[in-house]
Amino acid sequence: MRYHFWQFLINQEGQPINDADISVYAAGTTTPVVVYLGELSSETANVAPQVKTNSNGFFEFWIGDEEEAIGYTRGTKFKISWNRTGIASGTIDNIEVFQTTEGVDETDADSTFKNKLISNALAYQFDTHSKHDVLDDGYPIHGLMMVDTNSTENVFNKVISNKLANEWEIHKNYEFDSFSPSVLDNSAHNLQPINYNSTDSKFNKLMADNILYDLKASIDLLGAYTETIEVTGWVLNGGSGNYEYNIIHNLDWDFPAIDCWDIDSRMVYAPTNIYSEDANIIKIENQTPQRLKVGISRR
Repeated sequence: MRYHFWQFLINQEGQPINDADISVYAAGTTTPVVVYLGELSSETANVAPQVKTNSNGFFEFWIGDEEEAIGYTRGTKFKISWNRTGIASGTIDNIEVFQTTEGVDETDADSTFKNKLISNALAYQFDTHSKHDVLDDGYPIHGLMMVDTNSTENVFNKVISNKLANEWEIHKNYEFDSFSPSVLDNSAHNLQPINYNSTDSKFNKLMADNILYDLKASIDLLGAYTETIEVTGWVLNGGSGNYEYNIIHNLDWDFPAIDCWDIDSRMVYAPTNIYSEDANIIKIENQTPQRLKVGISRR
């Protein structure tokens, strides 16, 4: 980097001194230093006097630091002398050309000079940090890496570990398809399927098995028909003069609800008599061998 030094050379009356020789030396010596004649120019001067004042008494030059092709260690001090025929010459020693503080260059990844509030290198890291996106798998900030939801690795070098992200992914995608007595080892929050044939009271389901068991029993009591039978094979009972038919069911219920429909007329029909023989047999008597559809359900 180059550091700019400029000044106006004037006399005691404040008048500019033009065409004066300006010599630049290392501080405390008569050893000329190399100065650049432009901020970006490669033109240099290494023999005193290196520059002259213009008509306004103005002069300027640049000195490079150690990052330049020709430069000096930061902190180096310099001596400036001036001279012109007919006027008194003069010297100022121990001049600070290198600034003690500078602006930060966040594009500079290498400089570590402590001549800023923070060094370029640190500013560069801040700048790349703010632009970093972990999803692009760039240079990891603080060693953070992308989360892999297919991994169960438990290393804490991510915002969350792979293991936790994996569990969240499974949780998000998990779905109970149906009631099942099967035990699921990796269900969300260890929730298990409901088994309505169980009286287990553990609270690891949306509701405990015993609650569903009682609920199912209540539903069965109030539910739809569980047996529907077509009656067409009547038997004549000569003693009573009626036709009769025994309906065998599996409800294990002595007094089920009975609905009878006449198949031909599609009307509700009332047989002559209906008897409950036992918990699984209903006897129907009728004066004629009517074609009936009989529905039986638990009350």
